[in-house]
Amino acid sequence: MEVHSLEDRTDRIPECQCPPCKKLKNINSKLKEAKELVAQLEAKQVAIKSEFNMAHDPVTGKLPVEVTARVFSVAMNDWSRLPTPLREGVSVVQAPLLFGTVSRRWREIAWSTPSLWTDLDIKSCREIDCVNSTTKAINMINQYSARWGDLILDIPDQCIPRLGGDAESGSRLTDITIYPFPEPPDRRLAKLHLPNATPRNVTCSYLAFRGLEINWAKATKVDFSLLFVDECLQLFRVAPQLMDCTIRTIVLGSDITYPIPLRPVVLNSLKRLSIAFGSDVTPSMLLSHIQTPFLEDVIYCGADLIGLKSLIIRSSCLLGSLSLSFFEDVSEIVDLLRNTVQLKDLDFIYCHLTNEFFDLLGATASIPPGELGGGFLPLLTQLRINRPSLEFSWNAFASMLAPTGPEPEGNHRRPLSKVSFYLERIHQSPPYINEFAVSRLLKAIQQGVHLSIRQGSDYLDLLEESRKFHENHHQGAEDV
Repeated sequence: MEVHSLEDRTDRIPECQCPPCKKLKNINSKLKEAKELVAQLEAKQVAIKSEFNMAHDPVTGKLPVEVTARVFSVAMNDWSRLPTPLREGVSVVQAPLLFGTVSRRWREIAWSTPSLWTDLDIKSCREIDCVNSTTKAINMINQYSARWGDLILDIPDQCIPRLGGDAESGSRLTDITIYPFPEPPDRRLAKLHLPNATPRNVTCSYLAFRGLEINWAKATKVDFSLLFVDECLQLFRVAPQLMDCTIRTIVLGSDITYPIPLRPVVLNSLKRLSIAFGSDVTPSMLLSHIQTPFLEDVIYCGADLIGLKSLIIRSSCLLGSLSLSFFEDVSEIVDLLRNTVQLKDLDFIYCHLTNEFFDLLGATASIPPGELGGGFLPLLTQLRINRPSLEFSWNAFASMLAPTGPEPEGNHRRPLSKVSFYLERIHQSPPYINEFAVSRLLKAIQQGVHLSIRQGSDYLDLLEESRKFHENHHQGAEDV
């Protein structure tokens, strides 16, 4: 049996004039009027809330619009110190979008202040599905793309293609930083289409180079997490003003999108190059196709040093700073360094160093100043050795700073004036430096050398501990 409410029944029997039906109709009529009144009051309440906020707002209620806009701009300059009202687990959208969540008046001022849209930082929470909220934020900032100056994105990879703007308007964008997630993202999905943008600085994590549809003509500094060999060469082709290039991992790639150049690409502006090659890449596959005549600073990690040596010789560049990581063949290291006579700053990380290397530096330390041109790294000023294998003698290490020989003629201290050495703690007791080497190293410090020899996570002063060890040993012998 079908059951109806009283309201349904009175509506279905409009001709009924019995007392109960009349009462129900009267009540329903008043309820309808009451609902309409509630809706009207709620609408007025919303309007009054805006007026209330304007009347009681300690900022916009007392300050002119120009001053309020200036306050917003100053706040953005030190945004990291400001508290965020957003809950944990919710997408974090930095100013100016966050200003717009306070009140309608704040939103009107933030939306109409061009300087607030110059530096944009959008971060999405990685623990929840935040694609919808991120998309809304992107749709909003797209309306102000002509104002962008510095753009930082830490968002889902599928949201990146939504970023765009007015293709007909100009672009003031100078800096782009993209950290898509998950890591690594889908290189096929994460594509950025900003053809009018001519940024100077680009930082990109794991995106395919072919997916960055921007104008590279003015790029001077780039930092990529991962690129294929052919993508690296294409970058060098289309960014002629590139001065500072960091590519943290270079791999072969499953296919070749860009053709390999028949002649070396000459990078006349490049001064700093930091690259690391994957295990599937021979460094020469990239380095044999470029020329860097003005290269000054190199940070390098690869399977061998052949390609780097060839690049230095072919380019006739005068390196001033070099950092090498994970190399075991000291002969290969020495062979490379013989072609870097202008080197002043040298850094080894997890490299195999033997007496051969330190003996060469020690021999140069004994050459009179006027004859240094024929020595090994004659202009070296600073040396850093991080986590080496201990397959050298401390006497050889000391010889590069305090060479033996009659004084003062035979002791010509080289330009090397700062040495830092860090050793991992493998055994409980430190590998004490022998007494003779300690004496020579302390003498070098007295002569003005800045020397630091540390070990372990607590950065134990190995030189001082060795000095105390030998001192206590002699004291114990005297007591006996």
